[in-house]
Formats: sequence, C-alpha cells, structure tokens
Amino acid sequence: MCVKRDAVLACFSPTFRQERVFQPRVNPLDHYSELGVRDRYRLCPHTILALSETLDPYIGPKTHRSQSLTTEMKVCVGLRFLAVGGFAKNSSDFVPVIDPATHHRTVEQFLDVMSSEEIVGQFISFKKGMKQRKQEIFDIYGVYIC
Repeated sequence: MCVKRDAVLACFSPTFRQERVFQPRVNPLDHYSELGVRDRYRLCPHTILALSETLDPYIGPKTHRSQSLTTEMKVCVGLRFLAVGGFAKNSSDFVPVIDPATHHRTVEQFLDVMSSEEIVGQFISFKKGMKQRKQEIFDIYGVYIC
C-alpha cells in the first residue's frame, strides 16, 4: 500500500512539473510582403498600422505581460476574420498559437470597438444630422432605427 501512495505523491511533486513553452508569435505585418498583407487583410500595411494606432487606447494590452497580444495582432485577427467571412479556423492561419477562445475574444473586442460611436464618428460622417436622417427613414418606412 505504501508503495502506491508514494508513487502517486511523486507524480504531483514539483520535480515532475514541466516548464511552460511559449511559441513565438509572428507579427503578420513583418511576416508577409506588402502584397501578401493586402491579399489577406484587404488593406495595405500602412492603413493597418494607422488603424492600430487609432484603436490602441481601446484594444491595446492593459498589462505589460509578455504573452499578451499586441494591438497590431488584434487588428490583424479582426480584419482577417472579416476578410475570410467569419470562419475562425481559416482566419487564424497566420498565428496558429492563438487559442480559439483568445481568437474569439479578440474578434469580439475588435468588432465592438469598430462599431462604437467614437470610432464610427471618426471615419463616417453624414452631411445631414443623424436625427434628421432617422426622421426621413421614419417618414419613408414608418419605423425608427436605433
């Protein structure tokens, strides 16, 4: 009896703990050529960098952990998700070390920020006021748009 108990305890001892191995994450803007980036993300690298700078306060890493995704990687994950059409397996082809749950959270965070009024207001403007547009749509279709 005593031998089995010692063997079980030896399996859980700290000497048998395996070290965590972190695979290096590749920045897709450095990994692919300009044509390859444009082909995968439908935008040129300069536009992706400008978008990353704009979105950094919203989706940038909040901590200084060594394994957190950079803003550029989050933007690339979100753009690839949109370019592929929503298939997570195909949209994470450039960073196979991203866990599917991390991929999902990153895409969700990217889409939430991209659809926020602060970001939309920076890139989309209407000649007429928004209230006037809503009233015109109501007059035509009889429904209010939120």
